[in-house]
Amino acid sequence: MRERADNRWLLLAWSAAASERHLWSVWTATANRWIRQTNTARSPDAEFFRILAGTHQIRTGFERAGLRAGDERAWLVHLPSIEHALTGDPPLDSMPASLPTVGFDADEIEAADLMTCIGADLEPARPVPSAAGLVRIGAASADDPSLPEATPGELESRFIAHATACDIAKIGLTPAD
Repeated sequence: MRERADNRWLLLAWSAAASERHLWSVWTATANRWIRQTNTARSPDAEFFRILAGTHQIRTGFERAGLRAGDERAWLVHLPSIEHALTGDPPLDSMPASLPTVGFDADEIEAADLMTCIGADLEPARPVPSAAGLVRIGAASADDPSLPEATPGELESRFIAHATACDIAKIGLTPAD
């Protein structure tokens, strides 16, 4: 079996991605941690999974956002290189006003090759936030009464907020004097 060309290619659980803005937010956080050398994982793809799943544990990140037995669909994602982030003014303190442009020609050929190797079909689509996705990544429980009434924008905001909370458990609070 052919290996992926680099560790920036990953298979992501279908429901774990809420939107392009969500994925860019997670990548920006990943790149920022890498640039500042505050990353937890040893590779950008593992750090991406960890942040996407809103956890400080790498294993939990893969369990929540990675593929599981029974999954029928997945996202094939090619993360930009960390060097791509260095063309701006590091560190990355916020999302850019517009999303970076991505050259799809070479990626499309590589994606088609990878999909052929795993016996899957490549279909163009854009992620959509879902209640099932929030449950999958651990951001909500299946019996959360607010999920059925939530708008797509509210769901997307919850995905992004969950990703931003990935390192809160690691922050030590000191008592006030």
